[in-house]
Amino acid sequence: MHDPNKGCPNWILEQLDGIAELAPLREASLVIGSNYGSRWRDLQGKPYILHTCEPWGRMDKRHELAAHILGYDPDGESCTRLPSWIMYLNPHRDYSAPGTVAAEEVARRRRKILAVVSDKWCPPRNMIMTAALDRGLMDSMGCWMPTHPQVRSKHAVCEMYAFVLAAENGNAQPGYTTEKIIDAINAGAIPVYWGAEQSDINPARVIDRANYGSDAAMLDHIEELSRDPEAMAAIINQPVFLPGKDPRPHIRERAREVVERMCH
Repeated sequence: MHDPNKGCPNWILEQLDGIAELAPLREASLVIGSNYGSRWRDLQGKPYILHTCEPWGRMDKRHELAAHILGYDPDGESCTRLPSWIMYLNPHRDYSAPGTVAAEEVARRRRKILAVVSDKWCPPRNMIMTAALDRGLMDSMGCWMPTHPQVRSKHAVCEMYAFVLAAENGNAQPGYTTEKIIDAINAGAIPVYWGAEQSDINPARVIDRANYGSDAAMLDHIEELSRDPEAMAAIINQPVFLPGKDPRPHIRERAREVVERMCH
């Protein structure tokens, strides 16, 4: 197997242990690569698997050349669903187990929403931010709508907050769930999510804008929670995956089946 631009995440390669190994292009029986870089053009007629974080139809010839795609579209004959946030999971953590965070620990966090946003191109996100800032319920530390100096490490500052904005950068693309949810969860915070409908992550672990009639209703709930460390801890301690909902075993099985089929 050949990874043409070293762009294929290690997580994917780890799923292929025992059935595939990296090799120079001339020796490889299969090419697997990401949607970054241009070395995919030199496939030399090799079977090609594309790993992409982009929706179908945006990646010019890459989708046409690929025999199989690892992306966020639903499973199909030529596609295996691979949410990009999987690469952000801590391999040493059991995301199916409940947490043990004490209310006293949550109470020490800043009881506002942290936003680290780089651009203006998502109007629904902008509306949430504007409404939260008007209430004094948000600290913004990105390039867009800042209230504080820009931070270098979003992950470190997330650990200081009870709530973290986890909104898509643009349209709510069906099937796609932002890795920002996992960033917030890994930091022990509550994700405040806006985006496409998602079914992988326990809905009780996330504040999802889709469950509220308005931005104001969601922010009312967050304000209420912010005064109740026990209630915040109850959300934070929810298992990330409910029984049978962790997609990783299924993805591993499908990826191995695809590679074995294409190599033989």
